[in-house]
Amino acid sequence: MPLDSLQTLFPMPPPRHNRKRKRRRQKRAVPCSPGLETTAPAPEPPPPPVDPFTKEYRREAARAYAREAGEGAGEGAFAAHDERPRRAPFVVVKKRACGTARERCIMKPRDEADCGPTRFAVGAYLGHGASGAVFAATVANGVVANDAGEALGPGARVEARYQRGDEWYPGTVQAASGPAGVAVAYDDGDFEDAVARADVRPLAPEVALKVARRAEADELEAEAGLAAAVRARAPPRPAALGTIVEPLATWRWCDAAALAAARLGPTLSDVLRRGGERAGERPPEPVALFLAAGVMEAVLSCHEAGVLHCDVKPDNFLLRAPAAGAAGAAAAGDRDAPAAATAARRGHGLVLTDFGRGVDRRRHRAGTQFSTALDHAHLAAFEWPPARADRRRAPRPRAPWVHEIDTYAMGVCLHLIATGGLPTRDGRRQGTPPRAWDRDFWTSLIDAHLHTDPDAGAPSFARRREFVAATRAALDARRFEDLDADLRRWCRRAAGK
Repeated sequence: MPLDSLQTLFPMPPPRHNRKRKRRRQKRAVPCSPGLETTAPAPEPPPPPVDPFTKEYRREAARAYAREAGEGAGEGAFAAHDERPRRAPFVVVKKRACGTARERCIMKPRDEADCGPTRFAVGAYLGHGASGAVFAATVANGVVANDAGEALGPGARVEARYQRGDEWYPGTVQAASGPAGVAVAYDDGDFEDAVARADVRPLAPEVALKVARRAEADELEAEAGLAAAVRARAPPRPAALGTIVEPLATWRWCDAAALAAARLGPTLSDVLRRGGERAGERPPEPVALFLAAGVMEAVLSCHEAGVLHCDVKPDNFLLRAPAAGAAGAAAAGDRDAPAAATAARRGHGLVLTDFGRGVDRRRHRAGTQFSTALDHAHLAAFEWPPARADRRRAPRPRAPWVHEIDTYAMGVCLHLIATGGLPTRDGRRQGTPPRAWDRDFWTSLIDAHLHTDPDAGAPSFARRREFVAATRAALDARRFEDLDADLRRWCRRAAGK
């Protein structure tokens, strides 16, 4: 019988699926508990960029520092004097620009009953910082001590009691007249050849005094605290050519605030503009290597301490020079020593100042980037090109940044040192170093810091340490005697002496 007929007479049951086995397999699968999930958790999204240049951010950062300082958790050490509710013993008057005269400020003393006890002898107007005007001043009442005044040798500035009277008068030590006395030439023209040591005391040093209004008092104290924090956090760097400014003291009154720091030499901008005998003259290559190493070391110390300066420019670098009475010629032991270490040991260096726009990265979550919604006219030439808006081209979003804002500005400073001019607006090098210099070294150094690719990022800390080591090695190949003489000559001309 055909097979089809058999299937008709005896129909085959439909095929049965092995549902039981499937159910068993499903029973064997152990469900995961919520704490033992096998899938990796979704990565936490990065925090949004922060704009550190808004007034709200600056005020909140200043309040946070004030809270920490009040709780005794601030880093670094400097004297903080709160003389409220008394008024400041001075008043600052602003003179607007007129014709060829630039805008400047004048500090006038105010001796009234409701003024604070501290007194200031005001000197020249030095400029204007992010938080206020800066003056050369001498602080009375022994608030800022002169650590170098114990050895009263010839040339030391002192105060002495003329003919053992009650008043103290400023003068200069001329010579030691005996074991217990010195010869003093007073500033008013009098002279004494044997003044007892008990009647002579070191004159308070001249400081750079930054004065701010009451509304900016918190920001001024935060600036001092940030500079002190960098000095406390940065890893020790022996014989460093680039250092951070040291805040000495702060004052607060009901209508103003002040910050005192050590009075240093001319700015890097003054040295590059007025240090040469002719306009546009480039410094000798040893001086340029010294300046480049100082700039790179100072900014690297900031970043290693977790702080962004955000205002790196030649006006914020001050030259530190040996005391006027120090001998200019190198000692016999210094002739064969490395020039960089010898220069630092003898007192030469570059100091980074003005932390009024600084950002403490330790106050933010790890991975936080920064951005700004506005262009800054005073930083146009030193601002990282991807972080600013260029309306001449197709609109693009502003790139967030971290270290890029400072390393690019540092590259602009190196470009100024080597070529005397600024790079192009989009961050390309233009101009060449002098023919006698090592052009390959300088171009590679400048190009590495003038980085404009947002995806590449800033050079790593290790790479930047290599740049510093290479620059110091190139400086060590020169004679310290020549470097010392050139530095002193360029600093004198920059200071107008």
